[in-house]
Amino acid sequence: MIRHRASGKAISLKNGSLRLREDTNPHCMYYWKCEQTWGWYGFRDTASGNLLGRDGVFGFRATQKLHMPWEWFMVSGHKNEGFHLRTPHWLSLRWVGIGADGKTLVDATSDDEAAVWEFVEV
Repeated sequence: MIRHRASGKAISLKNGSLRLREDTNPHCMYYWKCEQTWGWYGFRDTASGNLLGRDGVFGFRATQKLHMPWEWFMVSGHKNEGFHLRTPHWLSLRWVGIGADGKTLVDATSDDEAAVWEFVEV
């Protein structure tokens, strides 16, 4: 499970919709299998087999089966409080942040906008 440290909500997939949700909803998928390709991490939804990745419009989705560059992630520690997720964006790396609605995953352009995540083994 990939959980937002501040809110306790987990990244989930429900009917193709990727959102942060309370991890008590039995109709959502919260489980992501971590894998690596060429040194890049990927997070695969265990029910659908889809990978978490960029959507091309500064957001995120989980629709692809192949671990290609839009589904690549780097994981780095953040002040001993959790982890940042970063993804390639052209010739730079961007952070995974949380939208103003508190539910959507968005492209963050700075460390200050980045969400802090924790990984929960289940």
